[in-house]
Amino acid sequence: MGLLKGAVTVSRFAVEGQLPADFWEWAHKRISANAFMDIEDLAQEKSLGWVSAHDYFDINFAYENYKLNPYLLLGIRQDKRTLSASLLRKYHRLEIMKARSLSPNTRLGRPEREMLKQKARLELLSRLPAPSTVWEMCWNIRVNELWFTTSNRVLLELSQELFLRSFAPLTLAPQIPFVLASRLLATERRGALESLTPLIS
Repeated sequence: MGLLKGAVTVSRFAVEGQLPADFWEWAHKRISANAFMDIEDLAQEKSLGWVSAHDYFDINFAYENYKLNPYLLLGIRQDKRTLSASLLRKYHRLEIMKARSLSPNTRLGRPEREMLKQKARLELLSRLPAPSTVWEMCWNIRVNELWFTTSNRVLLELSQELFLRSFAPLTLAPQIPFVLASRLLATERRGALESLTPLIS
């Protein structure tokens, strides 16, 4: 994947909070508890979790291969099926027609129709392939800086959701250019940043 092979786009965050003394043992438990779950044979719409950065099929993390002290390097994988409304309507109608043919004298009320809709949805989900999207997280635990290898808003939201679910009570703070610049400037010069205005051409 990206960080192990070449140039990537990254979004930077600061990790806020106190790391536990037994960090690697603690992290291993949290990572394992939130590892990716394969939904290939399940009637499930989506799945999000940690995978090895070396191989996105590896969810067992052999030899704790995410541990590159002081870095923690993981892949993030989301499998998501997209079920269109028109396809669901079609198969819902087919289920209604089938039910009517089996019991011509039985009236289908709203609860029965909803049950048939759910049946059609589950059957379609079990047959649809679930494409994978994979990106990475690199966490420098020495300075508590973290990178996600994406700038996509949706993927960043998923990244933060997975991180917070896995490593609470730690939190993330986006490192926007203003914050990074204020870190680099001497204390007495940081006020100059406040007076900057956008350049209008």
